[in-house]
Amino acid sequence: MSRNDPTEILVAVHRDQPDTNAVLVSINGEGKRAHWVARSQIFSYHLIGTSTEGTDQNGVRKRLPLANMTVPEWLAKDRGFI
Repeated sequence: MSRNDPTEILVAVHRDQPDTNAVLVSINGEGKRAHWVARSQIFSYHLIGTSTEGTDQNGVRKRLPLANMTVPEWLAKDRGFI
């Protein structure tokens, strides 16, 4: 596989505002482990219509939407998603 090969991952969405250039996501719903991903690095991003229980940056429990996100393999590895 090439470092730029598309890699699809299921992520919990902590923050996704249309006016920002990035989305804040995590692989496990923990806010302290969430990472910003630049929209320019995302090949595809689709909310799947379900949610999971997670936490915000302060550890407060909350419901988070789930999304399928496709990013380059190197980015998924760098952020600890795979």
